[in-house]
Amino acid sequence: METKEVKAPRQHNHSDCGLYMLQFIEKLAKHASALKPPLENTPHPSWSAYEELRFGKEEVRQMRRDMKCDIQLLGEQQAGGA
Repeated sequence: METKEVKAPRQHNHSDCGLYMLQFIEKLAKHASALKPPLENTPHPSWSAYEELRFGKEEVRQMRRDMKCDIQLLGEQQAGGA
């Protein structure tokens, strides 16, 4: 499998790298097959060149809030079932 280095957004702190990685994976999973030109055909691809792949800090914040709620809900469900 060929690899590609893509210029992509970076987190502005030392704690959101995992959330950014999840955003990258989610965006690629949803849109990779529709990208024009395809990433693999672009010599030096840039994430920001593709409207479908862009995301901002607010989307990362929302993902953090959603994950917090999911974890709390699972904790409550496990506590109730014990």
